[in-house]
Amino acid sequence: MRLTRSFLLRLLIDPDCPGVLRGTLHVVADTQDYAFADERALLDLLHRQITRGAADQTVCTEDLTRLEEE
Repeated sequence: MRLTRSFLLRLLIDPDCPGVLRGTLHVVADTQDYAFADERALLDLLHRQITRGAADQTVCTEDLTRLEEE
């Protein structure tokens, strides 16, 4: 089963350090903003959000299976 997650990525550019990646990741499903200070933090944040979404989907599927059996 496919899972679609929507994110808004806001990049903040400091003119004194234009090569530094900073910003916020807005998760549309839970209306939260998560700040990141570098590329690694952004990748970690995305990975956490994606795996959390997959775990939520698994729980939902298990609940539906349980309801069908009853």
